[in-house]
Amino acid sequence: MCAITAAYDLEKAWNLANSQSNRGRDGFGFGARHKDGIDIVKIAGKITKFRFEDLINIFSDIRNIGEYTEIIGHNRYATSGSKAQLLEGSHPHSVGGKVIVSNSSCIVIKNCDAAIVHNGNVTPEYLHGLKTKCDTEALLHLYLQFGEKELLRNIPGSYALAIIDKKRPDMIVMRDRYGIKPCMLNIENGKTYIVSEESDPLQDLSPGAIYYLHSDGTFTVNQIVPSSSRHCFFEYNYLARLESVLDGVSVRKLREALGERLAQEYPPNKNDIITFIPRCPEVAARSYTAYSISQGINVEFAELLSKNDSERSFLGPTEEERKASITNNLHLTSDAPEIITGRDILAVEDSFVRGNNGPIAGNMLLRAGARSVTFISYTPPIGIIGEDGIQRGCMFGVDMPPTDNFIAVDRVRKVNRTSPEISDIIGFNVKYLSMGGTLEVFEKYGLSQTSLCTYCIGGKHPFS
Repeated sequence: MCAITAAYDLEKAWNLANSQSNRGRDGFGFGARHKDGIDIVKIAGKITKFRFEDLINIFSDIRNIGEYTEIIGHNRYATSGSKAQLLEGSHPHSVGGKVIVSNSSCIVIKNCDAAIVHNGNVTPEYLHGLKTKCDTEALLHLYLQFGEKELLRNIPGSYALAIIDKKRPDMIVMRDRYGIKPCMLNIENGKTYIVSEESDPLQDLSPGAIYYLHSDGTFTVNQIVPSSSRHCFFEYNYLARLESVLDGVSVRKLREALGERLAQEYPPNKNDIITFIPRCPEVAARSYTAYSISQGINVEFAELLSKNDSERSFLGPTEEERKASITNNLHLTSDAPEIITGRDILAVEDSFVRGNNGPIAGNMLLRAGARSVTFISYTPPIGIIGEDGIQRGCMFGVDMPPTDNFIAVDRVRKVNRTSPEISDIIGFNVKYLSMGGTLEVFEKYGLSQTSLCTYCIGGKHPFS
């Protein structure tokens, strides 16, 4: 779930990348074209912890900022390559050029021939046997060998990518035929720019098309293969920002509808306080509460848990870092003990992937005086074994491979766990929105089952 950007000046590219910090914290980078090639700067860590002025200083040490005419950028959430080499694996990937800075926090490469940024993941069987450190590097070599049209024709997914080539006058942007990963286009002051997600896009990139961003700020489109949309449902449920609109659908409205559907399938019953595990599920929890009250049920909404910052534990590159992020970042609100003593709490969660959040949050609430805690997730169990007997997960750009430690699967018995079994592991009662309920909500917003990738929750392979 990385983020890509393409723009015509460093400040705009920086602002776009900074607005997408939710999509990756492992590293970020920019490739800037000048008349003789492309200069690249890659920085370790999350972009919000770095200053734009410092980025300008790094580029200024290479050449005059005014010489740069087109920029591609990237926020990295590592789904391939070595976890121990997060900076080296950060984008842009490039060919040619000379490394002039290389340390644990920064890499600078001068006068590259071509560079690429990529959101998604391409598995080895589609990479023509190329032996590279990651799929993005292989995609760049395939482009140089066969061209962008053959790349799009021969590699089904998953990718939204942007390329700068010193031999080509245009920035080249494309989205695979299935449109699994979001990518959109807008125009500001007569200049086109590309971004993975935002709230008011001019248009979403057509799956299966190549967009050529010209030096004058305009663009042209060449549809290479027919589109066959399989948008990632998890982008709407969790990955994307609340304010974003993806392929014409408001993330906020869809999450509100998921919360309402959750209330229809699992009414509060004895629970009298509705809350959420910060921050993604808040709107779903509020809509769950509103619907329940509209049905004459006496419940109230309360914010009982808070985070120090917006860091997502899900994005941690290792299990240890994910657990540490939850422990260090999740806290009770100051008035929580006064509100919840002796009461039954129902906490809305966006998903249970590995089961790290539930036990920590639940025990905090119990220690503060809650009589009981129940969790309900508006995403069905992730990483299950499908009806075809194949272990699910994500191979398309989210770090949830089929080999992951999914709480929904008993790997010893090779069976899916039931909700009671998952509840026993987490230590609290856990319920999930049904697959049918999930699909009905998406259908309401014009996203049919056949237009979604639901592989990680038991759906068909998006390429089938």
